[in-house]
Amino acid sequence: MIGAITYNTCINHLKKKRIPILDIETGDEKDIWEIISMDNLNSESNLTEGYVLNKERSQILKLEVEKLPPLYKTIVTLFHVEELSYKEISKITNLPEGTLKNYLFRARKKLRDNLLLNYKKDDL
Repeated sequence: MIGAITYNTCINHLKKKRIPILDIETGDEKDIWEIISMDNLNSESNLTEGYVLNKERSQILKLEVEKLPPLYKTIVTLFHVEELSYKEISKITNLPEGTLKNYLFRARKKLRDNLLLNYKKDDL
């Protein structure tokens, strides 16, 4: 909702000011409405494709996180999914923060290695 309000406010501002925009590819000046209308034609398919790719990547990542040892899986989930701080995770796991950071580093490395081993780089 706030994003839509912000977007519409910016568009209205640009429309009122009629700010010319330099096209990077051709070097020509274009009206903002010409650029927005061109982007709208292409963006719907790009957004759909991007959404599908992100969803696939997310599923692959979740699958590989599930394969991690339980402690690593817990730490990665608490830090990256639940977005808890080191201090909060330290209280939950009863691990010192230094050890926690080390385990998180190792978990990410193991996850990265597993992803590179099991999937083509283009798939990720």
